[in-house]
Amino acid sequence: MIHTILSLALFGSVVWALVVLTILLVVFFAADIEENGYVATVFFCVACILFYLFGKETWHKFISILSYGNILFYLALGLVHAFMRVYFHGRNEMIKVNEDRLKGRSETFEHTIDKDIKGNVFRWWFLWPVSLINWFIKDMIKDIYNWIYKHTEKMFDFVMNLGIKSVKEVPKVPKPSELEKFLKK
Repeated sequence: MIHTILSLALFGSVVWALVVLTILLVVFFAADIEENGYVATVFFCVACILFYLFGKETWHKFISILSYGNILFYLALGLVHAFMRVYFHGRNEMIKVNEDRLKGRSETFEHTIDKDIKGNVFRWWFLWPVSLINWFIKDMIKDIYNWIYKHTEKMFDFVMNLGIKSVKEVPKVPKPSELEKFLKK
C-alpha cells in the first residue's frame, strides 16, 4: 500500500502529484457546483496528459486499474445516478410550479419547468461521485429535514400552542376610528 502511494509521482515528486490531484478534485467540485462539465473534462484531460508525460510509473499503475469491468461498473453506477438526478430534477421543478399555483401567481409569472437537462446529464453520469456528494450536501439534507419536519410539524405546533397559552394575553388597544379622530379635533 505504501509503495503504491509513494509510486504516485509527477515530475519525480509525490508532492507535485498530490498538488495536481488536489487541484483536480477542487475543479471537479467547482464544476459540479457551477454546473459546468466542460471545465471538469478539460482539467481531467490536462491532468491525464501531465501524468502521461511526466508521471513515470504512475500512468502505468493508473492504466492497470482501468479494466473493462471497472469501467463498466463505474459507468453503470453513474447512469443510475444520472437517472436519479433527472427524476428528482423533474420532481423539484413540478414542486416549484405547484408552489406558484398555490400562491395564486398568474400563468405569466408561474414557474416554467426547466426540461433542458442536456448540460447536466453527462456531468451527473461521468462525474457521479462528486455530483453525489454535492447533491447530498445541497439538496438531500434539506429534503430529509423537510420530510422529517412535515411528519413532526403537528407535534411541534401543539407544543408551541401550549407555550402561547401559558401566558395571559393582554387585550389589544382599539385604534381610534376616523370619526373619533375627527371629533377630537
